[in-house]
Amino acid sequence: MKFKEYKEKVNEEILQLMEEHGTDWTRPYNEKIAKFGYPHNAIRGNVYRGMNAFHLSWAYDYKRPMFATYKQWTDIGADMSETRGTGVPVFYFNMIPKKGQDANGKEYTYKTGFYRVYRVFNIEHVKNVDESKLAANKIELNDIEPDEQCDTIIKATEANITHETTVTPCYVPSQDEIRMPKKESFNSTEDYYATLFHELTHWTGHKSRLDRFGKERTTQSYAFEELIAEIGSAQLCASSRIAKKPRADHAKYLNNWIQAIKDDDNVMVKAFSKANKATEFILGE
Repeated sequence: MKFKEYKEKVNEEILQLMEEHGTDWTRPYNEKIAKFGYPHNAIRGNVYRGMNAFHLSWAYDYKRPMFATYKQWTDIGADMSETRGTGVPVFYFNMIPKKGQDANGKEYTYKTGFYRVYRVFNIEHVKNVDESKLAANKIELNDIEPDEQCDTIIKATEANITHETTVTPCYVPSQDEIRMPKKESFNSTEDYYATLFHELTHWTGHKSRLDRFGKERTTQSYAFEELIAEIGSAQLCASSRIAKKPRADHAKYLNNWIQAIKDDDNVMVKAFSKANKATEFILGE
């Protein structure tokens, strides 16, 4: 499978989620990760990130989110005889050196990026696995209470967060300040944390952090930033094992997101990549 085909496949699945769940389109992803943990490589133990994590989580109903390539499974002596047709596509991005010439004919070396799609297989389809050889045995779901986990994450950012009874949740870049209603104003503590995680994702875009905001703010750029914040909030909620509910005021962005995906098949790749960088910044990874 080529990368373009992979993007088209995942984009179609995301559009279907948006049509079925509206602004709650990240819920299946959030629920799977909150329940089973992030998809990870069963041999190396590394966690899949960005669009790969999303795709592996919601699109495939595995209770053990442990994957590895055909070679990795066979290298530990596993039986792959019943895995035909069960491989799941994922991708990675890498940089390779290339040579070029400037206007004067002088040779120089530069780097160019490329995407590669490969397939991984879930442990449920693999036979005779020696589980003592799985690095994933070291990965366990966090047993810290969700509220405590959220508070720890938020406090560690040292973000400037103010609480007022009547304020609308927002991040104000000019003041570098997150403004939130008081926790008791929300229908649940989960709603409060999901909203704050959304605003914290915006907070990472400040020029002193990830410098994500362009000089010109258009309707499209606002919608794209909201998409990044929604994905970031879903990732942080899943990591903390809390349920995420959509905000009513985000319904206005849904049609823009759907149209953007249809117009540019790279939109979701970019959004997941930027959201992942934001969550890693917040979590200090």
